[in-house]
Amino acid sequence: MAGVDLRHVLLDLLPSSEMTERCRELGIQHHLEKFIPDLWAINAVIRDATMRVWTQPDVEMWMADAGAAIADVHNLLDRILEWPGRAAAPSNPLLRSFLSIRVAFRLSILQELKEMGLRLKELVLRGSALDLRKEMMDAMDPCHEKYSYVLGDEVVGRDEDRDNIIEILQQNQSSSNNGEPFVIQIRDDGSLRSLPSMGKTTLARMIYHHPWVRQHFHHRIWVDVSMDLSWDQLSIGREFARCITGESCDHLQSHQAIWLLVNERLGQRRYLLILNDIYCDDTEEGLKDKWDQLKHNLLHVGGIGSTVIITTKRASQYSWSLDISGCKYYWLDGLSEDAWIKLVMRETFIGSAQDKENTCTINLLLQFAEQQYKTYNGSPLLAKTLGSIFRYAEKLPSWMMCKQGYLKDLTEIKLINLRKCERLPPLGQLPELKTAEISGMNSISAVDNAFYGDGSTFSRLESLIFSEMPMLERWLKAKGEGDMFPWLERLILIQCPKFKEFHIMGCEELRCLPQGIKHLKSLEKLEIIGCNNLISLPDWLAELTSLDRWGKVREFIYLIVRDCAMLSFVPEKLKQSPNIRMRIEGCPKLQL
Repeated sequence: MAGVDLRHVLLDLLPSSEMTERCRELGIQHHLEKFIPDLWAINAVIRDATMRVWTQPDVEMWMADAGAAIADVHNLLDRILEWPGRAAAPSNPLLRSFLSIRVAFRLSILQELKEMGLRLKELVLRGSALDLRKEMMDAMDPCHEKYSYVLGDEVVGRDEDRDNIIEILQQNQSSSNNGEPFVIQIRDDGSLRSLPSMGKTTLARMIYHHPWVRQHFHHRIWVDVSMDLSWDQLSIGREFARCITGESCDHLQSHQAIWLLVNERLGQRRYLLILNDIYCDDTEEGLKDKWDQLKHNLLHVGGIGSTVIITTKRASQYSWSLDISGCKYYWLDGLSEDAWIKLVMRETFIGSAQDKENTCTINLLLQFAEQQYKTYNGSPLLAKTLGSIFRYAEKLPSWMMCKQGYLKDLTEIKLINLRKCERLPPLGQLPELKTAEISGMNSISAVDNAFYGDGSTFSRLESLIFSEMPMLERWLKAKGEGDMFPWLERLILIQCPKFKEFHIMGCEELRCLPQGIKHLKSLEKLEIIGCNNLISLPDWLAELTSLDRWGKVREFIYLIVRDCAMLSFVPEKLKQSPNIRMRIEGCPKLQL
């Protein structure tokens, strides 16, 4: 959906006073309002679709279709705005022709609105079928009164900041400010501009919807300044006037006319003005001049206790900040470690218990999130992004595939139901790992050298479980020298129906073979090498049978045992089994 800003359509174009006026003149406002809920429904899932678009072709197609539809909505709205309206109605001789054109234009727009409504509903249904997750903070107009409930449910770790600012506002109401509006600027650390915002806009929304604010201020005005307005004084003034009067103010062409109207309607009532996302890419002098001009206009309107809250967006860490004389600065830090980790976990495991089975399990995530907290400086957006990466992992992230030490102290790991992951991570590189469980990884066909890691030996692994691996066929030898799994005591294989080759090498502590081998119905070869505490082979090996791809029983299974220093007993039943071709070498205590 590159180049298409659905939020601009929802928050700027559709609610604009000019759009309202044009729709009223054409008699189409109710028709237009019908598909606004579908636009919000699409907006709510765009973030999730963006996370999945690179790996899921169906989602990629949905995104392309949604982008095309939103572009067409934008074009349709532009055409409505271009309608000249009643102001351009001709004198009587041409009135009939004008009315005919109006009727034809209205019918054309109504037909397009009907078709667009069907198109948007189809996109919503497809998104639901793709199980696109809704981001509730993007599912409705953030200035709607019910949005306060969304903030209460969705925002993590900002209650203290909200309460701090409310306390500052309350204290200011009892002090004199020489008739000037009280100004608070919410800032984050400018040295962190390479990272996403710390959530200044979200915090400002929490202030806007706070019960005390709603009761105390007669008017609340929210203006998304953004890069597009770039401190356009007329646009800010018109939006201020529209919120105060509830009427279109696009006809006002001068600062004087705008602020005279505001002063007339507002009187001595208090207002809260939030200027969100002021884009700071000007020089210091340019920013100061624009603020001084706006401040001059604000001085002449509203009652004592009126307040302005500003959030800024800097073009880079080298851009000038907006320094305002007499302004109260509120420095917004990253989330606390507990809140940040909670947000990562919520984004990963959001939804039902079934969702929790589709990602890495909690112990892995917790340890990784704890280690990454300082790297990401508590950024809420990066916490949500990281959680989403885990939620839809089709390949394990790069930090698990290299030796950067992120998980060097990890002792237990579970990889559960990563069904599309095609490669095991190099768990052998984790020097402290004692327990590993891998289950439900449907695309893994082999345990190979990638699993061991370069020159690594699972030096402390004690328990290893593979289960529900329907495509797993081979467990291959590790390249290089050295004993693998020197401390392994428990090896379990469950429901690996295609497993054909199993190599158990260098498991010094292994005293008995895993009984899961009995259930490997496709096993062709079992090799046991260097297991120096293995004393005997079990009876049940004689009963092993193997099926080929057509379900027929194979003639025999190869069993190779080599260099097992303590092996001293092989059951007679196994020696005589017609199903087993056995070769034993380098086992000095064994007498055949």
